[in-house]
Amino acid sequence: MWLRIIKEIFDVGHDITQHKRWYTSKTIWFNVLVLCFDVLAKLWHELPVTGEEIDALALGLAACGNILLRFRTRRPVVLRAGRVSTGGDR
Repeated sequence: MWLRIIKEIFDVGHDITQHKRWYTSKTIWFNVLVLCFDVLAKLWHELPVTGEEIDALALGLAACGNILLRFRTRRPVVLRAGRVSTGGDR
């Protein structure tokens, strides 16, 4: 039972021939938004919180968002289009 749960969480053995371009990744865009939030919040000096508190909030938001998005991800991201080798076609 635990092996099945671990396999489901980490998606071990998924089909790597179905990949997507980096700009279609929700995880990457989420992280870009968190980074923008962090930078803009530090530039806006009228906030009643310190830079360390902003960093802590951004870190927690990024961690929670990445965990949630990981459970939704099924296809790996590639930086350039091309043939994906499965290791058996040498």
